[in-house]
Amino acid sequence: KEVTPHAIKGKIIVKGKRGRTFANIELPGVESSPTLEAGGQPTKDSSHTFENEDDEEEEAAVLGVKSAKSPEDDAKNNEIRAALKKKQKEAKPTKFAKELDDITIMEAVHYDPSPKAKRQTYQSTSFTETKSTSMMKKLTMEGYVDLNKQILTRVYPSGARVDSSNYNPMTHWEAGCQLVALNWQSSSGYPLRLNKFRFMENGNCGFVRKPAGYRKVPESQIVPRKVPMGLKISVISGFQLPKPNREVGGEIVDPYVLAYLEGPGITPEGGDKNKLTTHTIDDNGFHPIWVSPTSPPSSPAPFTTLSIATDRLSMESTWDLSMLVIQVYDKDPASFDDFLGEVMVPLRFLRQGIRYVPLYDEHTKLIEGAFILCKIEFVD
Repeated sequence: KEVTPHAIKGKIIVKGKRGRTFANIELPGVESSPTLEAGGQPTKDSSHTFENEDDEEEEAAVLGVKSAKSPEDDAKNNEIRAALKKKQKEAKPTKFAKELDDITIMEAVHYDPSPKAKRQTYQSTSFTETKSTSMMKKLTMEGYVDLNKQILTRVYPSGARVDSSNYNPMTHWEAGCQLVALNWQSSSGYPLRLNKFRFMENGNCGFVRKPAGYRKVPESQIVPRKVPMGLKISVISGFQLPKPNREVGGEIVDPYVLAYLEGPGITPEGGDKNKLTTHTIDDNGFHPIWVSPTSPPSSPAPFTTLSIATDRLSMESTWDLSMLVIQVYDKDPASFDDFLGEVMVPLRFLRQGIRYVPLYDEHTKLIEGAFILCKIEFVD
């Protein structure tokens, strides 16, 4: 059976190392694989380079390898790396259970940069976030995107993240990486929320097709389409906004709205030109209305234009990968502003006009009855 999204629909996908290149699964153009000896030990003919899940540089970082600032530091680093290599050489061959081997459809293999390397579509290579970032620099972003049109890449958090924090997955989606793993212990962190909103599309099934610019698509099958250069957004009002942490009691909130784009080459932190921040409404979380201080009370706030980057990818791919982030905060002059709710919407699902925008809490749970009313226009 051919491994396609349709064929594996409704099935559990098992990924891992295998004793054989493939077994007991009939695939077009794939030869039968070597067998396992009794006890699950690979035969001598089944030599295979496996994926190194514990990246040497990551393990070295955890054990104390740092930037050498003196000959003593350099010597210590070399000593740690030598111990790691010795540990790898002394490692015993891995045994594989035939039953588990037979159902492992996504095979973990080591990355081979050789042009002659032969890869199958079901084989996956894992990189730590630091290794993936270095691949972007080594191959350039365009080169890494082209590589990920040929291979299946999994990115996972650095072992040095002992606090279970996360990296921003958008950087690796931009590089075309298919499986971007995160630490789910940090359930309220921004990176994990971004990941959850990304995969809410497609029926929340866990699969989202990459934009055409990230896939190996024949030119004859590419249908050019015109996409906006950006969008204009105006926040009109809100309704039934929650209190911080969804508390029942406490002071009445003083809400304001922050809106910006998250996508390839877009850096909201770079300034106020690519984000919208409304003014604060005092003591009104039930039905705040944002209006311009210089406009009549009945008119909505002026539009703020949010532009998407076009220097790295085609306009279609940039638009399809980017997301609009709308967040609501409670102004607190004495300390940090409190998070009230947010929503992140892929730009390709946006429609022009006055739109109802539901809000979610920091754990990506829908806040019943709370929403923002916005007006959206596309910029050609």
